[in-house]
Amino acid sequence: MFRKFIKINNIKHPFLTISLIISFLLALLPCLIFIIEAEHEKCFGLVFILPAILIAFITFCAYKFFDKHPMLTKIITGILNSIIIIVVQIIYGTVLFYILAMVESDYAYNNPNDYIKALNSIYYQEYIQHFPEKIPGQATDILLSKTSCIFRGHEEIILRFKIDKNYIDNELLKHSYKYIETAENKTYRHNSFDFSLNMDKFTLYIINDSLSKKKEGIAPSHYGIAVNHKTNEIAYYYIN
Repeated sequence: MFRKFIKINNIKHPFLTISLIISFLLALLPCLIFIIEAEHEKCFGLVFILPAILIAFITFCAYKFFDKHPMLTKIITGILNSIIIIVVQIIYGTVLFYILAMVESDYAYNNPNDYIKALNSIYYQEYIQHFPEKIPGQATDILLSKTSCIFRGHEEIILRFKIDKNYIDNELLKHSYKYIETAENKTYRHNSFDFSLNMDKFTLYIINDSLSKKKEGIAPSHYGIAVNHKTNEIAYYYIN
């Protein structure tokens, strides 16, 4: 009976079935991508199904009223389904996908076990090349802070731990520095370092130049390595 019902209504109003299929395909793809790729709040991906459900409801209503008002049903359902598919699912869906992606990237990390995920979530990967691929096994007192807000253009990640002096010296030799700022000279020291990772007593080895210059009173942004030589602590940081 169900197949007979679909067959009859397909003949009467094929646009309904075609639009329904298109709508579900357009909803299913971003929904699956977000659910599979997202690390957090995967259920948000289900919002892409809502327009397809709306078209399904319109289709059901059209099947009911087609016999009484065939021409009016075709016009109204054609306009409504076209608007939902073109405006809602393609335009709004694309915007929504990027918003959800940015919300995902804004997720804060403070567990050292999530270090790799925190690194991968950074938008400007070229600015974190000085970070270690993984936290050294001999590191102790490990602290991690990664926060961001893409809407404000802000990203920050800091990895800090204690380790032997040889490791620190070898790390410092791997890079060249535009500035070396001691704890007493705070010209380029960023004022938004996470309070839990206070580095007032660290020497900053600033790798980059263009992001570290103060302009018109704007707080400096930069990336590099910070070292407390008295406590044998090293911190890798990037702040934008």
